[in-house]
Amino acid sequence: MTKALKMMAQNLEDMSVLSSLCQDALISVADISYSQEQKSFVAVLNRFCWDQVQEGDRDYFRSHSGLRFDNVTAVAYKGLSKQNTDQILSLLTIAFAPDKDDQLDGAGFVMLQFADDKAIRLTVSNVSAVIEDLGERWGTAWLPGHENT
Repeated sequence: MTKALKMMAQNLEDMSVLSSLCQDALISVADISYSQEQKSFVAVLNRFCWDQVQEGDRDYFRSHSGLRFDNVTAVAYKGLSKQNTDQILSLLTIAFAPDKDDQLDGAGFVMLQFADDKAIRLTVSNVSAVIEDLGERWGTAWLPGHENT
């Protein structure tokens, strides 16, 4: 049995690794939540397990994973509505951009970019994220593909 994924991201390099682990995750809008009081943004992902793909292997896996960003002071949505809870988003990438005035302490913006030009921008006072698999992985026959544009 493969060990469940659990990782913290607290800098630009960590965020790059986090992004690669989350690429092609499917997220229901109903499974996204922001708590202004706790300064926390959370989402449950149906994550494609890129960390388990072996060259030449046709055994692929998905896992439910929890993704949490802390120190979130604001959330902005582009091209999606939190009221459309039936909508499924396909995550392309997660990127961090430091605040121009505050490049040293981790303040800035986390951008979750989805297919169909949808996005969520988190304003953070200090970049801090955690991803953790929530249960057993399951097999899938489908390897995500990407069109060259």
